Amino acid sequence: MKQIIYIAHPVSGDAKANALNCCDWVKWFVENDPTRVYIAPWVAEVLGVGDAIVNQAFYDRILDDDMTVVARLDGIVAVGGKWSTGMRLERAAAFALHKPVVDYTEFRTPNDLESAWKGLRCLPSAIFSDWEKAIQIVAPPWMVR
Repeated sequence: MKQIIYIAHPVSGDAKANALNCCDWVKWFVENDPTRVYIAPWVAEVLGVGDAIVNQAFYDRILDDDMTVVARLDGIVAVGGKWSTGMRLERAAAFALHKPVVDYTEFRTPNDLESAWKGLRCLPSAIFSDWEKAIQIVAPPWMVR
């Protein structure tokens, strides 16, 4: 059975633009790693409501939903250019449950990642070996970046 991996990405700010950027990441992971299932359920929530109710209560609801998802999945991959407050909470929850967390926050978009690969001249599949490393080295919950 395939592992199911949560894609952590900043939400607040321009929530719709962030959701669409995360869709690019979902597409990229689906195309490049057929051995796992990658999901980001908050994207459906953001795109589903549009601009109707994007406020702090909405962000709190999304984070609460995402924390439920993190507890049930096999790991997290963080993307999107930075660690947001919500992403740090999701990472801490994953660590507390001894789930792997892979940090690709230095890459805002999949194109940024592709550019880095070209510069390093490494094979795209090399990135997925990080999951095996993350599984072996699960940081304690107090460890934050």
